[in-house]
Amino acid sequence: ASQTAAIGATLGAVALLALGLGSAIAALILLGLVFAGFRGLCLAQIGGQTGDTIGALQQLGEIAVLLVASVCLS
Repeated sequence: ASQTAAIGATLGAVALLALGLGSAIAALILLGLVFAGFRGLCLAQIGGQTGDTIGALQQLGEIAVLLVASVCLS
């Protein structure tokens, strides 16, 4: 599982770097903000995370990165 996570993180980093270093940094910052905000919301509303909220966070993360990519490529 640890090796799979490392491979996934490496592939994600390479894909982000294809946008340029500045865009990759912007995407990572936005992704961190989305994660922190959604985690805080989950803790406040339901006291933690569930499988459904983790799936929603994954989707929100993808949307955040795609938004940065669309802004940088337009």
